[in-house]
Amino acid sequence: MAKKKPQLKRRSTRSIGSKKGKRKKSAKPKLTLKQRLARAKKLEALDAGKPVFKASRKRALESQPKTRSAPSAVITGSVGRWEKGAGNLPADVETVQSLLQTAAQKLQAPQLDPKGVDGKIAQPPRNSNTVNAIEAFQSRSNISIDGLIEPDSQTWQALLRAAGGS
Repeated sequence: MAKKKPQLKRRSTRSIGSKKGKRKKSAKPKLTLKQRLARAKKLEALDAGKPVFKASRKRALESQPKTRSAPSAVITGSVGRWEKGAGNLPADVETVQSLLQTAAQKLQAPQLDPKGVDGKIAQPPRNSNTVNAIEAFQSRSNISIDGLIEPDSQTWQALLRAAGGS
């Protein structure tokens, strides 16, 4: 038997250059820890043969963000300037603040933003962002400026329309 000759390795036609021409990684957004954990749980469930999503339709609807609609946008007393006799119940103040925030976003008018929803209106002599927002809304809507919103008043109806309520 004849011995086989060892074959020489062929060099590739690719030039051997510097490593500067390396490809850059794609600009994928990095996942947060919470997203990575959720992905890992799904993969574990798939590996175990379990269904990934077990939520019922009712539960899925409950988990969706709630939007303010006409029935829930109700105030029981007046909101605004203390010196004008406003009741300023926390639930009523929160409702007005939420509607003002929504109206500020929809109308693209930052002066209508009460700068937070906390259910509180500062008492004099401090300046209240919510009262300033109410007065700015009244001015923008050509309503007499008194810094007060009462149930079923012209200001209340205009605020509901501006925020997309009823």
